[in-house]
Amino acid sequence: MLCKQRLVLLITAFGALALVAAGCIPGSRPSGGTIRLNLGAEPPTLDPALAEDPSSIQADELLFLSLTDLDDKTMEPVPELATRWEVSQDGLVWTFQMRKDVNWVHYDPASGKATRQRPVTAHDVEYAIKRALDPATASSYAYVLFVIKNGEAYNSGKMTDPAQVGVRAVGDYTVEFTLEHPAAYFPAITAMWVTRPTPQELVDRFGYKWAEPGNIWTNGPYALASWEHEAKMTMVKSSSYYDAHAVAIERIEWSMIRDGSAALAQYREGKLDVCDVPADQLATVEADSVLSKELHAIPYLGTFYLGFNNAKAPFDNKLVRQAFSYALDRRALIDTVLKGEQQPAISFAGPGVFGTPASDPAYKGIEYNPDLARKLLADAGYPGGQGLPEITLAYYTSQLHRQVAEFAQKNWHDV
Repeated sequence: MLCKQRLVLLITAFGALALVAAGCIPGSRPSGGTIRLNLGAEPPTLDPALAEDPSSIQADELLFLSLTDLDDKTMEPVPELATRWEVSQDGLVWTFQMRKDVNWVHYDPASGKATRQRPVTAHDVEYAIKRALDPATASSYAYVLFVIKNGEAYNSGKMTDPAQVGVRAVGDYTVEFTLEHPAAYFPAITAMWVTRPTPQELVDRFGYKWAEPGNIWTNGPYALASWEHEAKMTMVKSSSYYDAHAVAIERIEWSMIRDGSAALAQYREGKLDVCDVPADQLATVEADSVLSKELHAIPYLGTFYLGFNNAKAPFDNKLVRQAFSYALDRRALIDTVLKGEQQPAISFAGPGVFGTPASDPAYKGIEYNPDLARKLLADAGYPGGQGLPEITLAYYTSQLHRQVAEFAQKNWHDV
């Protein structure tokens, strides 16, 4: 599912480093109480159809359920909202049977009370899929749903009747998808946030503000209690969650501290219970007699990548895209900036991710080769970089993302 504009693969992360306060050690099971975490950047939205950044996606994971989930160990699709699913012999029709004990919950910030609204149904799934594909919604992840029949045609405006999109509720607790072509990975698609059910009555009433505190309905293990934009967010355990007995923490208080060093300072002062360790602070933490005992390597699976806008010059030229990719020293980026257990990516989906291509020891991916990068630039009509227009590299406003952007900038400048 690689967007055509996202062609530079950087690194696959296998581990992250975090400080974990006593009583919050991975593997332990605290009960009740509050945990204080740092979300980093302010989530632009909690609307699953519009989420595209780590902060929004992380928050949504606690508030909403998908039809399926990915097993933490095997990364294989497992039931979540769905209890089971089956596929037709030709591989084109997928039918999901849903739980009947999952409810929409509304939390009233004024009273501090959560109330059940109604069951989550197949109609909510159908509406969510069609809304995400609706070009008026402008969902950045709509392309993930193009495997659904007429999904791309509807999103592009070539077809305007949503009834022709290959998703429909068959009763209240059965949802059926018809695909453009067989896709064995489809149950992994239904685990993504962009597929999560959405209550149409709230969107009709509040528009894009349906996911704000006081308006929002949730169906996951937590409800949204408060959200002070650019400051903090609070979630509380939902007593209406079907598996509430398995939810140990009663309350999550999220800070929104963009700077990693500032977050580390908050941890030192006892104001955060868990804190990511900035790469440039790792040596200091390891040398600290107290902090070093609280340092844990936490498994993390994902792909860190940069994307080209190949609709505009110079990246509409394949040779330029290849040149920029060969000019990036992924191994040096890991060793000098990230300083973790990451590996240079040779495919968009790394090892352990459902649907990853079979590994080939002989294939090394796009390795650092500045000489080839210079040749490709010259072949593209930009010898020595002459004639290249000014290029803007956008990145999330966090310390680590800034350091990665500066590293890439220097690599490209040197070529």
